[in-house]
Amino acid sequence: MLLKPIKTVHIKLSNHWHFLVLGAFVSIVSRRPDVLFNPQFWAEDGAVRYAGVILIAGLSGPLSTLLVPIAAIQWYVGREKWLFFLFLELCTCAMVQGAAIFFTAQATLSNVLG
Repeated sequence: MLLKPIKTVHIKLSNHWHFLVLGAFVSIVSRRPDVLFNPQFWAEDGAVRYAGVILIAGLSGPLSTLLVPIAAIQWYVGREKWLFFLFLELCTCAMVQGAAIFFTAQATLSNVLG
């Protein structure tokens, strides 16, 4: 044989994957802790993307009704225009979720009792 056999090293990560995730998190936070503790949007992309995320989160389940008071307090403290827009967006999503619960509750109630 002209080629020497290559020795391989196998690492089993299935038992200790959480140490790998913790090490990556600590290395990122130790480099720039302000990114984690003081997040800021870059340029004007933040308001648009944040509104999209709030819209998807608001329409994905009835728990969006719990976010409405938080958004109201956040707008009241900040008094910024885009926070008021997010508050209105969450109110709209909460009304859609409430209407969905109200109109589907009557249909499922008759199936359970009848």
